[in-house]
Amino acid sequence: MSRLTYWNFTILLAQTAHPDPGQIYSAIVNEIEQLDDREVYGRISAVQGMLVEVAGVPQSLIVGGRCAVSARSGRDVLCEVIGFRDGKACLTSALMGQIEEFA
Repeated sequence: MSRLTYWNFTILLAQTAHPDPGQIYSAIVNEIEQLDDREVYGRISAVQGMLVEVAGVPQSLIVGGRCAVSARSGRDVLCEVIGFRDGKACLTSALMGQIEEFA
């Protein structure tokens, strides 16, 4: 067996001269699907137009990551991390009008 390490995942591959890319992809997807969901809590520190700033969680997020943010109405709004500023995560919602629920 040979090992492939990708994003801290070690995947065992059968001994072949050229591993099948489909096998590698399937193994990586399988490993990722085995990961537990994480719940991290922060607070909305500002809302400016379509931008939502969240404090307390930037070290737990990555650009392109998705977050469910709870609005005052109790409804979860799906947002995407688009960057970081002053130690805060900057999020936006793909669904127009839902940001208004935070104000």
